[in-house]
Amino acid sequence: MINVSDIRMEIAEMLREHFDANIDPALQEDLAANFFGMKYSMPPYFMLYLVLMLEHKYEICFNDYDYDSDGFYCLEGISDIIAQKISEKESA
Repeated sequence: MINVSDIRMEIAEMLREHFDANIDPALQEDLAANFFGMKYSMPPYFMLYLVLMLEHKYEICFNDYDYDSDGFYCLEGISDIIAQKISEKESA
């Protein structure tokens, strides 16, 4: 079973490595910051790449409900969604 803290660390590392985004998952401010907001200003196409990388890494599929969630666009929210999907997959 994967820990949500581990997911946050892994996503933060992906963002640093692939998108040059300096996100510290230990800071509440960074956890809640919107990827497209003033703090990170990620171009929208970065999200497409991130989604594809996350789906591949965690062997999950995001759906319309996930995309509609405001939390999907910040580290805290997307890591919670991934943890939930992994948990559902493991219990199936």
